[in-house]
Amino acid sequence: MEKLELVFMPSIGISHLVSSIEFAKRITERDSRVWVTVLMMSPLQPTKDLNLVYSHSKIRFVDLPQVDSPSYDCRKTPGTNMCAFVENHSSHVKHALTQLASNSATGLVLVLDLFCLSMIDVANELGIPSYLFLTTGTFFLGAMLYLVPHDESTGTVFELSCPELTIPSFTNPVPSRVLPDSFLDKAGGYAAFAKLGKRFKEVKGIVVNSFSDLEAFGLSSVSDGENPPVYPVGPILKLNSGSDPIEKDPIISWLDEQPPSSVVFLCFGSMGSLSAPQVREIACGLEQSGYRPGDESKIVTAEKIKEVIRRAMEDDGGVRERMKEMRGKSRKAVMDGGSSFNSCGRLIEDMINNYQRCHVSDTS
Repeated sequence: MEKLELVFMPSIGISHLVSSIEFAKRITERDSRVWVTVLMMSPLQPTKDLNLVYSHSKIRFVDLPQVDSPSYDCRKTPGTNMCAFVENHSSHVKHALTQLASNSATGLVLVLDLFCLSMIDVANELGIPSYLFLTTGTFFLGAMLYLVPHDESTGTVFELSCPELTIPSFTNPVPSRVLPDSFLDKAGGYAAFAKLGKRFKEVKGIVVNSFSDLEAFGLSSVSDGENPPVYPVGPILKLNSGSDPIEKDPIISWLDEQPPSSVVFLCFGSMGSLSAPQVREIACGLEQSGYRPGDESKIVTAEKIKEVIRRAMEDDGGVRERMKEMRGKSRKAVMDGGSSFNSCGRLIEDMINNYQRCHVSDTS
């Protein structure tokens, strides 16, 4: 096999997309045989812009045809609606993989985002091994692995009143309030995540954004032989955006044109949103608070926040020393010979071996 083509399928959240691309850059630099194709679902950033920003000779972006989105149900969690949206792309993903597989000199592996696990069925149909890429560390992985037996034994949503839970990747029992919101959601979120969790064991391996020195206990707990092998390849970060040639969205241009301190900007993450009535309620609350732009007496400034953090760090020098130590370990993890560097190498070899097994079984 001359070339290993990894086909990434990130979900539509920008944070998932950025993490996927950063991982793609790292794994292509790790081995000269590895190339990456990223399948893009609308409304992700157009590929012409991404090819401009992420100019990389071994990474390309392919737009999947636009599909009719299922009717959005505001009563359900964003993840529930996203899974339904992803499933509508099955035929287009199959077509793209079939075209890529036509090159006999290329091995093909599918790397799926959490919300794209329904594409395992497409990969299995085509004899392509699939892997799961989690943008999180092992805490979330352990929680998902804990969710499955809980659902099979009780079939009930977690409640805030639940006793403390013994989750594999957590050193100590934890209250249910630390779980992702979807685990406590009775409007479809719990059911959607339980369904996703049950598919974890169908992939050939699970890639996590962590490293061994950071989550030694968590990695050990999820690597019990009953789950697919876990590969820590982190930390995967994009701390500096640099110059961004992507054309600004009109709303960003409008914000830039407003007078300083005249706009209150509320951000809820790539999957968060508020309805129009909720936005109006926030506006009413701001009006009634008596706050006016430029009135700094009623807001906490960045300088004050920095001062509080500085004092807290000075009060506990041990925390600061541990952070400094972990910062050094995180850098070493991704360097040549580091734990994540070596884990990435094992992942590539595992991908090649699994592709060859599938290929041999198809030709025999």
